[in-house]
Amino acid sequence: MGLNSVRWVLQHGGKGSTVFALPIFPLPDLIKYNQTCTPSVTHCVTTFYFPMSMAVAMTFSVHETDHSKHKTSQRLRWSVALMVTIHLALGLHAAAHLSPTNDEYWHLGIGVDILKTGRFDQDTINPPLVRILTALPTLPLSVGYTSDGIAPGDTSAFGDRLVDAATCEPVWLWFSGRCVVLGFSLAAGLVIVTWSKEVWGDHAALVSGIFWFLNPAVLGHAALVTHDIPAAAMFVICLRTAWAFGRNPSVLRATGIGVTLGLALLTKFTAVLLVGLIPVIIFIAWNGFPDGTARGTLRQSLKLAACACIVAAVSCLVLNLGYMGTGFGTSLAAAAPASQLLRTFADDFPDFSQLPLPLPVDWIKGVDQLRIIMEHQHPVFLNGEWSFEGFRSYYLWGLLYKTGLGFQLFVIIGLVIGLVTSSSRNAASNRAEGTSRRCVSCCLVVVIALTTIASLGRNQLGLRYILPLFPFLAMMAGASFVRISAHRTTCIAVCTMALLSAGWSLRHHPNHIAYFNELSGGPRGGHLHLIDSNLDWGQSLLQLAAYLEQSNLQLDGLAYFGSAVPTDWGIASTPLPPELPEAGCYAVSVNFVMGRPHVVRNRERLIAINFAQYSYFRQLQPTATVGESIYVYEVSSQDAANVRFKSGMPPLPPVH
Repeated sequence: MGLNSVRWVLQHGGKGSTVFALPIFPLPDLIKYNQTCTPSVTHCVTTFYFPMSMAVAMTFSVHETDHSKHKTSQRLRWSVALMVTIHLALGLHAAAHLSPTNDEYWHLGIGVDILKTGRFDQDTINPPLVRILTALPTLPLSVGYTSDGIAPGDTSAFGDRLVDAATCEPVWLWFSGRCVVLGFSLAAGLVIVTWSKEVWGDHAALVSGIFWFLNPAVLGHAALVTHDIPAAAMFVICLRTAWAFGRNPSVLRATGIGVTLGLALLTKFTAVLLVGLIPVIIFIAWNGFPDGTARGTLRQSLKLAACACIVAAVSCLVLNLGYMGTGFGTSLAAAAPASQLLRTFADDFPDFSQLPLPLPVDWIKGVDQLRIIMEHQHPVFLNGEWSFEGFRSYYLWGLLYKTGLGFQLFVIIGLVIGLVTSSSRNAASNRAEGTSRRCVSCCLVVVIALTTIASLGRNQLGLRYILPLFPFLAMMAGASFVRISAHRTTCIAVCTMALLSAGWSLRHHPNHIAYFNELSGGPRGGHLHLIDSNLDWGQSLLQLAAYLEQSNLQLDGLAYFGSAVPTDWGIASTPLPPELPEAGCYAVSVNFVMGRPHVVRNRERLIAINFAQYSYFRQLQPTATVGESIYVYEVSSQDAANVRFKSGMPPLPPVH
């Protein structure tokens, strides 16, 4: 998606419209990346971001009167263009410096395989749209790719084959795919800005845009070939269309809901929740039947029923087109479900399970595989405790720890101000406040629904599972401007606070995945509260290779959490660290330090890492932290002996 699209997305149109020109700033030159794997952002922050933040805040402090309305809209376009530029620059820089994370290693390989073979059954746990789109730009860079001989279920082997077929450095394959995901992030941000502008005005749109485009949780996943940011984008686009339908129903808008719902279902299975959320959003936005007569009400009701049929038909059509029509009309029984939920449903309703379904068979199997994963136990870590059943408060703590404190403050203020009713004799003001309350209510419904459903599951491995609620949190933050936009001094303070708090949260670039706010101790203290994809998802392998080269270190042991094979990414073949402390130089992923069980890969086999196998490293002080997710230890014989003594382990064998 081109940046010039900001022009037609944001401007009102009409005779007074101004042609938009995008300001391009040399951000990659400002954001220096040194070989010690510590991003040097001081120059960027002091010479560019904070002065620009103050300038934008002062610019938007002007009260929007009839004479300045056009100027304010023009300021919004320029400010959003600036945020888009920063978002792109930071995202592209991170995309070029992060190694493939645990899941994206096979996502991209499977996407290439789908394009090469036309099959969708390699790994049905995720729908194919994101994989296909991200794989398209990699085709010229992997012409020799083949999946012949890959064993069923060995999803990581698809990533290995892609690395083998690369005609360039492997990181550029993932970089090209990550650019597509950045496009989804930009699309989501522009929808957030335009929706907020429609409901609350330019000032709210600016604040909402700040807390999306400059949000470390968003940037961390916008630079990855995963389904989370595209799912968030499709959520806000689909529900924005539903909101528009509720305000003014039409067949065209119903068709739009069907198209966006179908695309969302092709993006991630979490989008199934949209089937329930869409009617709720329409109901909240509903203005009632314009014709109060019985005949008019009946006519409008029939129109709504027809629109519902259009939504169902169009979404099913789009979903089947995404799978190229394969497996259409397969019954649930023929799909042979293995999950307890679908198998029980098929047994309890045998007649229904024999009916052909208007869904692709691989999509049905994907839902079944997802249910199997959700029914199994997973090791979940929260605030120093482990659980195989999950924590009901996991995502609430996650939001508390991994979102900026300024963002949290704005969301709370926007929620309170947006829902509280003020007395006004002005009919226009009352209508505007009614629309504001409805929009805040829609956002709140989405946030509560996603958080509640995710909290009831066992598969609590990262805040990314509720990333689709972040667009609605950003809009709620924008609602804080509902009653203060007429006060110039307050506008200056609020805009400055929003920009500076967002800028402060970006200081850990490019390690946005590992971002934790000050309340939780920052990235260095985050491992005491949350791990997995909240902190360590295998993203720091390239940074580790650069650190070892710059420090001239030779590892005696490496325990890397991720699907990529370290020898493919510039790290010499290294054994695992010993299970009992010994002298040497070791690099250990934070997940393993905190005791998480997993596997370590090489090209020949998988090696199981048991629960708490490397937790003895918690008693040692790392000499370096690489990418905030890999700890480097230089252990002396005395250090090893002390840890063994304190832990009741056998002493070190005597040295002869």
